[in-house]
Amino acid sequence: MFHDILILFLAFIPSLFARNVDHTEFLQKYGYLPRGSNQVSSESLSEALKNMQRMAGLEETGELDERTKRMMERPRCGHPDVHEEKSSRGKRNTPPIFKWQDKTITYGCKSAGTSTRISLDDLRRTMHQAASQWSELADVEIVESSETNPMIQITAGRAMHYPCRVSFDRQTLAHAFFPPHGQIHINDNVNFVMTNYTERIGGNSLYSVVAHEMGHALGFSHSSDSESIMFAYDTPRKWKFTSEDKNMMRNYYGPKKGSTRSREEDNREERERDERRKYEKEKEKEREKTREREHEKDDIRPDECRVENPIVVQYRGEYLVFKSQWVWRVSSDWKRLITKAVPIDQLFPGLPNPIDAAVSVGHHLWVFVGEKIHVIYGNRMAHAPLTLSNIGINEKYIDLAYEWNYFNPPAIYIWKGSRYWKLDEKMDHRRVDERYPKPIDLNWGRVPKGVNSAFTYQKEIHFIRRDQVYRMNSSRSVFDVADGYPQPFSSIFAFCPRNEKLTLNSSHYSKNYFSAVVLFTITILTSYF
Repeated sequence: MFHDILILFLAFIPSLFARNVDHTEFLQKYGYLPRGSNQVSSESLSEALKNMQRMAGLEETGELDERTKRMMERPRCGHPDVHEEKSSRGKRNTPPIFKWQDKTITYGCKSAGTSTRISLDDLRRTMHQAASQWSELADVEIVESSETNPMIQITAGRAMHYPCRVSFDRQTLAHAFFPPHGQIHINDNVNFVMTNYTERIGGNSLYSVVAHEMGHALGFSHSSDSESIMFAYDTPRKWKFTSEDKNMMRNYYGPKKGSTRSREEDNREERERDERRKYEKEKEKEREKTREREHEKDDIRPDECRVENPIVVQYRGEYLVFKSQWVWRVSSDWKRLITKAVPIDQLFPGLPNPIDAAVSVGHHLWVFVGEKIHVIYGNRMAHAPLTLSNIGINEKYIDLAYEWNYFNPPAIYIWKGSRYWKLDEKMDHRRVDERYPKPIDLNWGRVPKGVNSAFTYQKEIHFIRRDQVYRMNSSRSVFDVADGYPQPFSSIFAFCPRNEKLTLNSSHYSKNYFSAVVLFTITILTSYF
């Protein structure tokens, strides 16, 4: 009962923190359109939207699509994205304009009388943590000072707050000002959490926000890199300084003396990250092409003779085989077709299609469609959809999800691009384990590239790529593809009326084949003599 209440609460979070945003006002506020302009041409609006989408890491459509609207509603920093001295493309490698000249930068925290939510101790502790992190990157010390006018002053306030002339709205978490002003203002209407990073939308980490705002107080603008601490939107993630962040800090304040880490090492990390992003973009293009091809066949019920790239999941004592907008039901031993292909929304009313992945989580079926996770109990929606960010994954979609019954309790894995996550069994699989993501090659490197789905049968994990199935052998010291594999998916899904029924047991297949050869030989000899 508690688990159902918990997951219902998580589903409610996105709507709880939704904001009604005036989209033109948003573009003006953050520097994409000039302020005070009541009439905007369609060309100017489209260009402004493209620039905003670029800075937010979205596809640059130039249109106010749903994904763009949702991003505009996300909690974020109130500092403008675009300045006159900075290009709208988000490049930050221009010569420094705002910076402190001293090697020691002082800060002070003021909470008493300004905040009803954030204690002075919490503010000081968070600021000290952020200052230490930034100081490690360059030849500068950022230290707390008791003087009346430190270089950087952090306060908390609500709406129109003194001494600032910029009012907080519901969306804004905080804002800050470049040197030499050095002001950081935290929105006291926000219920911040005292964690090292933001775990979910609506659970904003005070430390993540303070570390970001300190970047502005040091002179840095927003970045279009969603992994950078200077990304404008507070997204659920375990952030760390990117090589761009580190190089930017060194360019402004000089390299840290005695540092053993070279710029070449940071650049290598950046190249590896760029390669991963390139791979994921190619994978996304391939995914869209596949969806387009499948969409052309949506109205034709597929037969059982050729099934490519199915999504297979075990649920309530049987297997579900999803293909485009269709689904089959198969017995747990793969010997009986319970139902032929029916439309997905006939079996699961209200479920969008096609789906990206599906996995059993306890007594529920989780179905992944884009950023949303549709949770099914029986054949009905248990509640409003979750999002990937609710469970700790900051992605737009996933590639596959599966349950491996080799463990007790079963382990549940989620793949996207070159990384994978494991759901934390200590939290009843409601969130990903904090030790993840990890590179797929670390533990799953022998799995063929380009797999589309995975499922457990006879305690062994099986991966599907196109019309081939790969059984993995967990009994070996090296986790590898089992002998005799890959096999056609029809060796499991053996319900084509035109073919002999095959099974996963290769010896049974050999006996059938041998019997057929003997019968054929006898027939030929009889006709000859």
